[in-house]
Amino acid sequence: MRRISLLLLASAVLMLTGCGFIDNPWGSSKREAEEAERLEEARAVKVPIQNVQRAEIGRTRNGFLITAYGAAPGFGYTFPVLQPRRDGAPGIDGYVDYDFMATEPQPDQNLPQGAGNQLIRADLPVDADALRGVAGIRIHALSGGAQIDFDQGPSAGG
Repeated sequence: MRRISLLLLASAVLMLTGCGFIDNPWGSSKREAEEAERLEEARAVKVPIQNVQRAEIGRTRNGFLITAYGAAPGFGYTFPVLQPRRDGAPGIDGYVDYDFMATEPQPDQNLPQGAGNQLIRADLPVDADALRGVAGIRIHALSGGAQIDFDQGPSAGG
């Protein structure tokens, strides 16, 4: 009887603490899968998207969120990013510049040119101090871009 209660207790402890192999029979955890995805994203070569349709900036708890919408020259583009130029420092004109980039699809996954464009969105959280005193931001693509002008930089207060 004592042996059975110990076995029940041990199995209850395992169930409460959770076993990765029960949730995922292949043995990899969610964290490992996310890490593999991040590594794949880092290995992939980013290319500029076709154009920027619009850009927005909004407040967050710790700063701002820059959002850009654009079109990739085909379908299958993934991992859109806004890559800062000059490590995010403003240029001589006071603007912070970003390149709107995405990972190209594998050749067998992309439709031929002219088959349509993929609408794509990239978000970039930015600390409030990084935009203090800048004239605005510009987002660049292959053809054209978008610009957001600040009167005297985004206000840090409400």
